[in-house]
Amino acid sequence: MPQIEGSEHLALSVEEVWKRLNEPAMLAEAIPGCRTMTAEDEGRFRTTLDIAVGAVRGTYDGFVFYEDLEPPERCTIAIEGKGTHGSIEGRGTLSLVMTADGTAVNYVGRFDVQGRVAGVGARVMSGVSRKLIVETLRNLAALAPATEGPVPEAGAQGAAGEADSEGAAGGVGSTEEAGRFGSSGAAPEAGPQGAGGQPGFQRAAGQAGPRGAGGQVEPFRPLASPLHDLGGRIRRWWARVVAWTRRRA
Repeated sequence: MPQIEGSEHLALSVEEVWKRLNEPAMLAEAIPGCRTMTAEDEGRFRTTLDIAVGAVRGTYDGFVFYEDLEPPERCTIAIEGKGTHGSIEGRGTLSLVMTADGTAVNYVGRFDVQGRVAGVGARVMSGVSRKLIVETLRNLAALAPATEGPVPEAGAQGAAGEADSEGAAGGVGSTEEAGRFGSSGAAPEAGPQGAGGQPGFQRAAGQAGPRGAGGQVEPFRPLASPLHDLGGRIRRWWARVVAWTRRRA
């Protein structure tokens, strides 16, 4: 029965590593080739794995057991499964040691394989097993924490919601109005009647107009309005209706 041992450093606290080792969803995401990982009892997980050993590739259904638990520093992990090309059994011990910048995960264990997959040789199996352990630990360290971020205070959230609502409604201070009136968001004062009886506007103090050719400031133009010539449009439309009616008569 071949034996493997080694150590892997993770930039996580001992408590966080232990938590991730015992979280089925995170284990399923971290183990290469893992299809499912379901907790059945405390320390017992049902799993389905796709494992390639050399040219032999197969799917194995089985269980992972956590034994001899000493949280959060040590545990023994046993695995057994049967698949399309034989069976696998293994047992190993993980010990978590705190370091200055994280956790050292030391592992030592033995495994046994039966069936067609055993024909690849013990050396190849040792390399595959070590690679599986190392990649699983590194993937665990790379996963985002399972904890959620802080919830905003009700007062701050309400104020932000009111500000967004005002902007969405197109009120003073919205993006559209800021584009028309400048970054201050303040509308210019109404001025005397302009051409066509439409109200003109006086530019707010200190508000320069756009630059024209030669760098000269262009004169301020009244804001366009979709209703600025509604009466004239109605009169022209009615004149066309009358002319068409006379031609038909």
